[in-house]
Amino acid sequence: MKLALNSQRQESYAGQLARQLVAQQRYAEAADAFRLATSDDPHCPEWWLGLAHCLILQGTHRGAVRALVAATDLDPGNAEAYNELGCLEKHPRLSEEAFRAAIAADPVNALYCANLAVSLFMQWRFDEAEASFRKAMWLDPDNLCYAIDLGHMLMELGRFSVAKSIFRRAARSCRHDAILVGRAWQLYQEQRYDEADETFARRMQTDCDEDIAWAYQGFGLALRKLGENSPAIIAFRAAVSLCPESAVFHRNLADALSAANRKGPATAAYERARQLSSSRGDDPQQGWTIALRGQDHTARHHVRRAAFTRQ
Repeated sequence: MKLALNSQRQESYAGQLARQLVAQQRYAEAADAFRLATSDDPHCPEWWLGLAHCLILQGTHRGAVRALVAATDLDPGNAEAYNELGCLEKHPRLSEEAFRAAIAADPVNALYCANLAVSLFMQWRFDEAEASFRKAMWLDPDNLCYAIDLGHMLMELGRFSVAKSIFRRAARSCRHDAILVGRAWQLYQEQRYDEADETFARRMQTDCDEDIAWAYQGFGLALRKLGENSPAIIAFRAAVSLCPESAVFHRNLADALSAANRKGPATAAYERARQLSSSRGDDPQQGWTIALRGQDHTARHHVRRAAFTRQ
């Protein structure tokens, strides 16, 4: 959270000290200094924002909510503060109000639309959530998190065909990978399984965004729900080649291979999932999390683990 400076205001010594302590990452002491600053000048939103920032870093969310409410009352145009408030509020209705205020202050910010969608999803208002997710995707088509969240929500609603379309579009956003997947699928249709597998013997693109792997993962899950097991294998192969250290991806690939009666490759994939689970502590039952995200796009609050982690 950015702390906006106000050079025209006579600042208290406590506020200046608090800034220095934040710079030194001494957040507990900085929080105490910000509290003194809010006592000296309760009408300065910077001090309330600074206090909230320090409390969030310490995991004291209830106090951070109170500080953010004070800050937004003083500065109702601060969209970032409203977004943080929405991420911290426990009640979905209060989160919704905060995210709508953030959007009112910054209508073209995709992150706020996505967070609003998640808060609506938590209230089972699925049509509104879908519309908000789609608006986020339109505003920022390069951020695949929004599409993956929407895809998993649609999966939970049993709308597998629409989810398949969403995941496929997200996965194909990396053209190099889409060409490689298309080649592998052609080989698979010709029953040249070993050659298709060898297409993914190396990672498709070392600098590719991990979210694309999650898009392929979702695509594969949707395909399996629709009974399209063969293309699901290719989708899971793509996910594994992009993120070869994911136990989740290997386990889903193994399930699809097993369903196709390809026992040798399935056994190898199951074993790799087991090894990764043991060595890295990954749970092959876990997967994508629909979450509220902060200004830096990291998950602030994990709302729900996607139900369709596996077939």
